[in-house]
Amino acid sequence: MKTLKTIHPFFEKMVEAAVYHLLDDEEKRKIHAESPKKLELLVVGDGRMLGVSFLRFLESSATTTSAFDSWVKKHPALEEFGDKYKFFRPLMER
Repeated sequence: MKTLKTIHPFFEKMVEAAVYHLLDDEEKRKIHAESPKKLELLVVGDGRMLGVSFLRFLESSATTTSAFDSWVKKHPALEEFGDKYKFFRPLMER
């Protein structure tokens, strides 16, 4: 995780937000915010928004698989991340 955190600083905050269900009123309004389309442009601040966004997709999807698919479609940089790191999909679909 330390190496990944160094390479992709957004990752830790994204997982924290998704795992701990960190969601406040301010973030609820940002759920559909756009994120950078390229993986290398994601920053720490994008991580929390992406994690919270995943929670919203989980709430509105029938399965975790469909939530994940919709989420990466909305945030193309995450598709690039998933192609690079095969553990990503199974981690988020748990």
